[in-house]
Amino acid sequence: MWDDDAYAGIVPACVTSAGAAAATVAVCVVPAVRRVLGWGWVVPALVLGVVAGVWWATGG
Repeated sequence: MWDDDAYAGIVPACVTSAGAAAATVAVCVVPAVRRVLGWGWVVPALVLGVVAGVWWATGG
C-alpha cells in the first residue's frame, strides 16, 4: 500500500505522545518543594496523550 510508511510512523508517534503525557502528569503529581509545572501545562499533554491512545487502540 502507498501509505504503509505513514502508518508505520503513527505507532511510534502515539507511543511517544502517550509517554510524554504520562511523564508530564508524573512531574505534576509527585510532591516537590517547588512546583515544576502548573496544571495548565498538563491539560494539553493529557489531551494529546488521550488522542494518541485512542488512535493507537483503534488501529488508526
